[in-house]
Amino acid sequence: MRVNDNTPSLGNTTKLLAILGATFGAEIALHAYLGSHLPGADWLFSVYNYQFVPSGKTQVPLFDLVVPCAIALTAVGVLAYRWHIAAFVATALAVASASMAVLPVYYGLLNRAALWWLPISIQGLLHFYLLASMIPAFFVLGAFVLRAALRSRDATLRVVEGIQERLSDPLLPSDLQHGWTDTKKAQAICLIAELRAAAIDRFGELRPEHSRRVQRWLADADISGGCLAGVLERVATGTRGQLPWSRRCKSVDVVNRDVAAVTERLSDPLLPSDIRHGWTQLQKDQITAFFISLNTKLKDGHLPDNSDLNNARYLMDNIPKTGQLAGDLAYINETLRKYVVS
Repeated sequence: MRVNDNTPSLGNTTKLLAILGATFGAEIALHAYLGSHLPGADWLFSVYNYQFVPSGKTQVPLFDLVVPCAIALTAVGVLAYRWHIAAFVATALAVASASMAVLPVYYGLLNRAALWWLPISIQGLLHFYLLASMIPAFFVLGAFVLRAALRSRDATLRVVEGIQERLSDPLLPSDLQHGWTDTKKAQAICLIAELRAAAIDRFGELRPEHSRRVQRWLADADISGGCLAGVLERVATGTRGQLPWSRRCKSVDVVNRDVAAVTERLSDPLLPSDIRHGWTQLQKDQITAFFISLNTKLKDGHLPDNSDLNNARYLMDNIPKTGQLAGDLAYINETLRKYVVS
């Protein structure tokens, strides 16, 4: 059974809790050691409590906030990036709040009279904690940046790996009509493997030279169109995992071309990869009928409207969510949504 990407998995949740517990536990143990009379504690406390001259600055925030926040919120960014945005925000803010809430515990373990940098007055303490809170806030932003980068990589990899799987299947009749051969398919497989490696290395962002190489290959191979070539163009024009519908022109010609390509793809038999992802002939027949009617409507000069969008949404809720065919349909669904909304 496929786990939803937005659902916190038990494994990642356990790892995250273990890292958070180890991080804050180590900080508490460190401060307990600094406040003790064990060998070396006085020297380490003098390093912790050092006052830089003549600026009068202290390096206490490095020990108490920078290091634990960097570890804890990086772990949140890496292990929770697939969670729903609400769960991710709640987790990041909870960790940042915990890093501030535990400060009084740290300072309670130390010799209060020796903490020259810690204000005594209520107003001074409020000012101190307000300034200190900027450090975890900075790392919360860093966790969001890391989340965006990792999700970009996943988005690009889903598309690229969908094409890899699609190319591992036999060529369809529509592929042959558009100029595909086994030799061209082998060349495309090698090209997509390079793109996948590049996407992993660069967190989903393909270099411009990779995009140009795909475009040149499509031109040199004399592929006249079709759904498979359209997906390759999508990879060539997408960067940082953003599929091109977020930037491309939503002209009638673009919508017509994409809908026609997917309609042609659906007219072919189910591929082994489609069946592996849970497609049934009934599901395919239902969505094929919708796309044939939509394609006919567009050819007659009519524009897509909210009824088409609602029908597409209904059908998308009842088909497999993985594989290259599902990716093509999600692409068209999003194209229709943006076209109708705009």
